[in-house]
Amino acid sequence: TMAATATALAAPPSSGALAPLTVVLPGDDLTHIILPSDDAEAKTKSGSKGSRPPKLGPGLQYSAQSKSVRATLAGRLYHRPSTRTYAVLANTRRYVPRVGDRVLGIVEESAGEYYRLNTFGPHPALLHNLSFEGATKRNRPILHPGSLLYCRVITANGDMDPEVSCKVGGDGAADGGAKRRDWMTDEGTYGELKGGTAA
Repeated sequence: TMAATATALAAPPSSGALAPLTVVLPGDDLTHIILPSDDAEAKTKSGSKGSRPPKLGPGLQYSAQSKSVRATLAGRLYHRPSTRTYAVLANTRRYVPRVGDRVLGIVEESAGEYYRLNTFGPHPALLHNLSFEGATKRNRPILHPGSLLYCRVITANGDMDPEVSCKVGGDGAADGGAKRRDWMTDEGTYGELKGGTAA
């Protein structure tokens, strides 16, 4: 439970407690922390109790091909010495999209007529390449992975990928007074965000 986790995190490092090690991000190579010895494989084959390989909990993945351990979640790496277990404790609560929400999305890839955006929800959001004010097949924004957009959710159906748009809803009055401007003017309410720093 959350309460039990909080208690464990607050407890001082001991043989049965979780000892915080470092903050990690997805893709971080943690081999030097979890498997620091070059002869880890030899120790594993020896079969002695003291040289058993460590256990990997949530947020960690071992590659047998490269003999490396990498993080798959963003969070804090913890170690429980009593069981030789390593795990990444992360905040897994995610944003749940609702129709009408205004969100920031990061382009992950282009898939046919759609862009897939990371809005930090349970599923990537879909953005049609013509969902911009004044966009046509010949004249539309060309987005690349990493582009940051401000958009609004137009469909959200449970387990399906939500859809977002960079077009103003209705006449704008019901969309918080959003202004409808051609995407090329960079004066619209929605669209790609440029020249700033996202925090």
